[in-house]
Amino acid sequence: PSWAVDLDRAERLCEMGPGQIFQCLCTLFTVTQNDRGDSVLLEFDSPGGFPLDEWLESQDDEHDNFEYCQHLCRELLAARMKIGFMFLHLWGFLNSSNISVTNRGTLKTIATLGCVLSYKGARAMAISEIKQGRGGLLPPEIRLEIKPKSEEPGKVRSPDIYVATDTYAVAALILKVLTRREPSGMNDPALLESLPKESVDW
Repeated sequence: PSWAVDLDRAERLCEMGPGQIFQCLCTLFTVTQNDRGDSVLLEFDSPGGFPLDEWLESQDDEHDNFEYCQHLCRELLAARMKIGFMFLHLWGFLNSSNISVTNRGTLKTIATLGCVLSYKGARAMAISEIKQGRGGLLPPEIRLEIKPKSEEPGKVRSPDIYVATDTYAVAALILKVLTRREPSGMNDPALLESLPKESVDW
């Protein structure tokens, strides 16, 4: 639906074309609004590679080690910085299903649907994720800023949310790969003690 899409940002992203931002971001080829103006068709490039969640399931325990998670974390943070340089953000919608990796597990592409969501679109997606039992990785900023309809102001209170949500999403994803736990389970003292001490640096 049109209300879920930030058309200005989507059209700007489309105009950039393949490789204009950086290779890890899925290209948006077309943005087409219907005659009634109530829906938008977005056509993205195929992400290629393997979805991270499927790749992890196909591997042995090698991906659990500290070095792999450290490398993946740095790749994702570097990608987040490049997205930010173009004044784009993902609203924190970054998980193992919208990240593609090579057959060696290195980052290949990130789906860019989050980049074209409007405030209302991000709110609707967050509610959908929660209803489908996938809200455990949602950044707390999303839960605080995207309010019930009775309180909805139509915009977020602070632009800092854009950086905070995406950075949190990276950390939450890495923790899940490393520990098989979502952020809500990170208060377990035994689990925290099992994490490498070096993880505080990345």
